[in-house]
Amino acid sequence: MPVKNRKPVQRDGFRSGLETTNARVLNDAGVEFEYEKHKLFYIVPARVASYKPDFVLASGIILETKGLFDAEDRQHHILLKQQYPDLDIRFVFSRSASTLTSVFKKSPDGGKTRREDPVTYARWCETHGFKFADKVPPKAWLLEAHEEGRWVAIRRAEGKPQL
Repeated sequence: MPVKNRKPVQRDGFRSGLETTNARVLNDAGVEFEYEKHKLFYIVPARVASYKPDFVLASGIILETKGLFDAEDRQHHILLKQQYPDLDIRFVFSRSASTLTSVFKKSPDGGKTRREDPVTYARWCETHGFKFADKVPPKAWLLEAHEEGRWVAIRRAEGKPQL
């Protein structure tokens, strides 16, 4: 995977004039060095993120309405489900048949071919265990009884975790 925001290597093998100057200084001083040969790993510290549900019903059901369902939204809902599996988050999409992946893909000859099975909002929900509806929530969702377990999950998720 290419490194983002990196300057391309110049003709002299360095990425900037400053690197070129310093390499020249090191060479002129007879100092041995290696340039961009090593890769050092580190952990980016975790951060606490927050989310405000669109609607929380008296039953404890969380309704999240989505027109556009982008990668960031999907990721935070996966994290919420992993960390709080008892939350009952349900989606109401403007169109659950919208695709997350491009309907067309490049073929080896450079043309475009239609994907046999593009991933839709609906399929994403089914894959990740979320209930969903189009336009408005089903009446059955609105008539579901209060469940204390849902509220316990909401209260647990409202507590800010320590890193």
